[in-house]
Amino acid sequence: MIVVSTLSEDNYNTYALKTIPTWLTFFPPETRFMIHCDFDLPLEDERIQWFPSSEQKLEFIERNREISRTNIPIKGYATRWDVYCHKVFAQCESALMLTDEIMIFIDADVALLRNVDETVISNFLKDAFCSYVSRVNEGTETGLIFYNLGLDENKSFFKSYLDIYLSDRLFDFIQWDDCYIFDHLRSQSELNFVSMSGDYDFFIDPISVGPLGEYFDHWLGKLSKLRGYSKHRKFRGKL
Repeated sequence: MIVVSTLSEDNYNTYALKTIPTWLTFFPPETRFMIHCDFDLPLEDERIQWFPSSEQKLEFIERNREISRTNIPIKGYATRWDVYCHKVFAQCESALMLTDEIMIFIDADVALLRNVDETVISNFLKDAFCSYVSRVNEGTETGLIFYNLGLDENKSFFKSYLDIYLSDRLFDFIQWDDCYIFDHLRSQSELNFVSMSGDYDFFIDPISVGPLGEYFDHWLGKLSKLRGYSKHRKFRGKL
């Protein structure tokens, strides 16, 4: 089992210094971690591999740095391609290095609450290529995604995902965030995708209030990150 993530130094100092130790504690001891970052993390664990930004990602960011955000119809997070692209490159570049493993992408603001072994992952992933956190209104929450790489032998999903960025076609879409692009590709793919949101895909944070909340806590928003727990967990069992 491979766990992939990406973070900045500010992310680490603000909250990931608290979440990453939960990954090392509650994922199985044989888990490998592929962490994409451009600074020296003060963590020493033989299970962790560090990956600095690739040349192709840096070139993508640099050539589009001055692109105008004024004509995109949806403002706010939908324009923040330069923030969310790191998640896409981390997933795709990691997947293209791997073979048939189970790969988990996890945002740095997601903590583990208890042991998460392959049985737990299999219960969510079932026989699908990908299990994801669906949301009806905001689009997929891409902070936690499970992939069975063996069901996409040619890595077609990740090649298509990456190509949208490397070709700059990202900016032809009405939203430039990774959630929108993930949903676009999912809707066109012949691979099997299954939601992990349960009956909570109407809520902004299905991770913390839905079935995943037994194992994961999503520190969504500035207040949750400062407190070190999800402000939405208070709604578990009440929605």
